[in-house]
Amino acid sequence: LFSIVHDIDKRKGLERSIVHSETLLRFAEDVALMGHWTLDLDSGIYTFSDGAQKVLGIDGARWRVECILAMVMKEDRLRMAELRQKLIDGLETYRIDLRFRRPDGVIIDLRSEGIMDIPSHSIFGVIHDTTDYQHALRSLQMRTSYFLTISAIALTVQLIIIALLVYVGQRRKKAETALRHS
Repeated sequence: LFSIVHDIDKRKGLERSIVHSETLLRFAEDVALMGHWTLDLDSGIYTFSDGAQKVLGIDGARWRVECILAMVMKEDRLRMAELRQKLIDGLETYRIDLRFRRPDGVIIDLRSEGIMDIPSHSIFGVIHDTTDYQHALRSLQMRTSYFLTISAIALTVQLIIIALLVYVGQRRKKAETALRHS
């Protein structure tokens, strides 16, 4: 009778460590309104983490590229495809801010970043819901534009008043001079 005995304590410890890390990752994604995704370039299938599904408002982890692109706002689709191709060609990093229409109709702002995983011929990336940040930025830009417009109007009114005062002062001097002559 021959037997081979393997000590599996180390493997069990690693398995527990992986489960613990995955739990922490899920928690971090949930709190940060983030998620991660993988795009298999051979099949054209996105695989989304639970956090990414929550951010995007989608059900199911696996989605075809065409389905996801249909939810990306039209003005961002071409840029997204161009950046993805540049990443594949090794020319540029994949980092994009885009607008996304969730299946429930809500439009959100996203930041997505990705890296090429050459051995698996896929792209690994993360998405972050930046809707609140972008809303605050748009609001600030609008208020800044409003302030600049009001400032320009006020400056114009001040210049008109100064010009009128100069004009009235010159007319007064001419009137005084004419009165002295007469």
